[in-house]
Amino acid sequence: DIVALIGDKYDGVIGQLTEDCGEVLFSAMSKAGGKAFSKMAVGYTNVDVNAATKYGVSVGNTPVSPSKRE
Repeated sequence: DIVALIGDKYDGVIGQLTEDCGEVLFSAMSKAGGKAFSKMAVGYTNVDVNAATKYGVSVGNTPVSPSKRE
């Protein structure tokens, strides 16, 4: 569980498509001082950007799939 790994102090988290990236995650990140979250996938599927904003966490992702480049 990604939330259990955050602990008391974190600057940022890199998540995968399988994580639930919502209120619980961003609340835990905020309490631990986390300011940045990035997903190793294209788009924002499974990421609650509104919750991230609420807790002051910036969100990023992979802008283009390497398999889609020409």
